[in-house]
Amino acid sequence: ALCANAFAGTYHVSPAGDDGHDGTAPYRAWRTLDRLNRHDLEPGDTVVLEGGAVFDGPLLLDHRDAGALDS
Repeated sequence: ALCANAFAGTYHVSPAGDDGHDGTAPYRAWRTLDRLNRHDLEPGDTVVLEGGAVFDGPLLLDHRDAGALDS
């Protein structure tokens, strides 16, 4: 049996990243929270912000980014 988050993604954001990347690995990190905000997060997805980094702007999460499959 598959667990509910078997297809969940992990997305990375780093000041050294590039918003042209896909965000799916530290070496493919996005650079800005704006780029992360434009991505459609799914239940079970994980967002990794580089530790010690400072990011401009808000991180926007709403009901469409909820952690339940039926949200």
